[in-house]
Order: sequence, then structure tokens, then C-alpha cells
Amino acid sequence: MSYYTTDVYEIKREITLFSSKISKNLKKATSNFVLDMQYGIAKKTSVLTTEIARALDEGIKLKNTSERLCDNMENIEEDEIETIKNNYLAIVRENVFIDKDDKVVVLFDDSEIAKPYGKKFEDLCRVRDASQPKTTLVNGYHVCEAVALSSNNKQPIPLYSYIYSTDSNGHKSMPDETIKSLDAMKTILKHPISGIFDRGYDSNTFFKYFAEHPDDDFVIRLKGNRNVIVKGHEVLVSKMAEDRKGKVNMTLFFESENKEVKLSHTRVGLPCIEGSKKAYTIIFCYGLSEEELLLLITNRHVNDKKDVITIVREYFYRWRIEENFRHTKSEYDWENMRVRTLKKMNVLNLMLMIRVGHVALMANKVDESLLAIKMIERSKSLRADVCVWIYQITRGIKEALAYAQKGIQCFKRIEKRKPSRQLEIWEFL
Repeated sequence: MSYYTTDVYEIKREITLFSSKISKNLKKATSNFVLDMQYGIAKKTSVLTTEIARALDEGIKLKNTSERLCDNMENIEEDEIETIKNNYLAIVRENVFIDKDDKVVVLFDDSEIAKPYGKKFEDLCRVRDASQPKTTLVNGYHVCEAVALSSNNKQPIPLYSYIYSTDSNGHKSMPDETIKSLDAMKTILKHPISGIFDRGYDSNTFFKYFAEHPDDDFVIRLKGNRNVIVKGHEVLVSKMAEDRKGKVNMTLFFESENKEVKLSHTRVGLPCIEGSKKAYTIIFCYGLSEEELLLLITNRHVNDKKDVITIVREYFYRWRIEENFRHTKSEYDWENMRVRTLKKMNVLNLMLMIRVGHVALMANKVDESLLAIKMIERSKSLRADVCVWIYQITRGIKEALAYAQKGIQCFKRIEKRKPSRQLEIWEFL
């Protein structure tokens, strides 16, 4: 038997309680705005303000509700935005995966919002449309993202997401935006970080940054044309790989098949770090692809083959950030946002990040939370043996809220004012 009314009430209550934690120390109007956005995005799985307004079902003109939401995005103050971020990340801090060195594993990557037909959006720039088979430049925006892994099921929990344009005044460079996210992570998480990066971050800028912050670790995928220092001489890493054979065996597990790979590692220096005696470790991964060798570099201390295997395994967790991108774009139609100013985009993006983070926190407790299990059942998915649960929970929440007869208004705190004590003038005859 399906208890639709119970499920609707439970998920509404869950969203309300989570929103109240996010809205701590905010004024009432902003708190209501946060709750409206969280409920509307959850019910409609859309970032269109008109769809969010339909989900609220306020009994007034749809245009008025949509305009109110847009006005709130434009008028929200910067200190309120920081309060929302801090409240959200305070919850996330308690649920992130920390490695054996007491560091938070954070995955960094860039994405894009493609607006090929957009003309009226603020500071449109040119971005590479990754959805196209060939390299295609279109109008759009860059997005700098950081994602942590949850403590139990290694679900991707978004920590940082910022939309920016290279044509905006004051923009310096794309690496500068990544460094801002690195600084933000260290301040917010209150832990040293272990950053995982793809080959697009094989840059002297990042190597120098981590050299100045020795408490933080990194694992970066190298390009084959990188020069390193071996015994006082510069050597091309692709040439080094030809002279080595993997002595460490490892099995990588993928959905389609398992791969048996061999690993090798060696200590090197970097020419860009002048005067530094710091040594780095390069890991060579053979057998993963016939076309290209996997090369990783890290500043971690590598003592034995267990450390090498751990580093490679954590690098492949990087695909969880790709799942996060895919989830927001496919389930919430992220690229279809219609607000035109960068401030509104980033406020809307923050509301979506919090909604996805809430889903990830539910997925982290899928083994112990009855509500998460019920949402997975509601999704009616074909597969049960999945590694990432956020898709199914998102669909389950949408399916459950489809039976809601009213919006979220009844869950708000409605102020009941006392009767007026104004003196009345009686006319005595």
C-alpha cells in the first residue's frame, strides 16, 4: 500500500527543517525566500522561476510570484549570501570524507553554462560546449566547482560553485578563480585539504600555490609534455614512462568492466619551483588505455605501494564531480536558467547547490534513513546496484511531491498579530 499523504508530509517537513538550518540568523523575508526556492526546485526539478512559482501554488497570479522571486535574487544582500553559505557548509562539514592524514578530499573542476542563442545576458563570453562531439565555442559562462565526498557512501556533496565571465570587469584569469575556490575551501572546512585535479590544472600556477601552502596536498593529472627534474637534469615525463615497467598490481572497478593495471612511481623535482628542495612523486599507470598513459603527480609522502594505490583510487573518485555536473544539468535543467544578470545567476546557482547538497546528505544516510529509502523506491529506477544515489533520490522527491495538493505556505511561520490596543473614542450622548 502506498501512503502518498504521509510521504508528501515527510518530504515537506524534511525540506522545511533543512531550510530552517540554512536560514539561521537571517531575516524573515530571506528565510521565506530560501524555503520557497528549496521547495520549488525540489518539486519541479527546474531552475526556471516560473516553474518554481507554479510549485508554490500561492493562489495569486503566477507573474507576481515569479517577479517576487526575481526581486529577492536581485535584492538579497552579500552578507546574507555569506550567512547562507556558512550555514550550509557547517552542516556539510560534519558529513565529509576525511583521509588517513586528517585532510578533506576535495575534487576541483570547471564546467560551463552554454547559451548559444543568448543575446541579452550580462557579460556573455565564449566557452567550449562539452556536449558537442567536436570542440565548439559558443556564448555562455564558466563555472568553478568544488565537491567533497560524503563520509559513508562517497556521494558528491557540492561545496563551492561560482558562475563567472571572462569578459567581466575585474576578471583576471581562470586559474585565479580556482585559487579563490581553494582559499575558500580552507577557510570554510577548517581542515587541510587534499585536492584532486584533472590535466587541465597541470599549470605552474597551481604548483607554486601548493608550494606556498605546504599543509595542503594535491593530486594532479599530468600532460605528457611536462618537464621534471631527475638527478639534476630536465626530462620529459612521457620519455620517463617508456623506461619503466609497472611493478604494483591494481584492479580498477568500472560499471562496464574491471581493469587490471600496473603502477610505478618515482621521485622528481619541478623546474618551476626555484630553489626548493621539495620532491614530488610521479605515478605511472599502465594498462588503462592503449592510446594514452595516465600520469599523476602529488606532493604527498609515498612510502609503499599501499600509498600509491590509495592515490590512484582517490584520483578516480574525481569522476564523482562529473556525476555532479551531469546530475544538475540532466535532472534540474541547469543550463536552461533564464535570469539575465550574473548576481541572479549566482544566487539561483547557490539555491540549486544547496538543494543538490541536501539530496547528497540524504544519499549519505541511505543505509539508515527510512525517508531516503522511500524516495529511492518512489523513483522506480531500473537498477538497484548503483554507486551514486542522488539521481534516484531527486526523482523520488519529485514523484512524491507531485501528489501535493498545496504549496509550502502552511509550513511557514505565520505571524499572528495581537488585536490592536488603539484607544477608541466613544460618543456619549
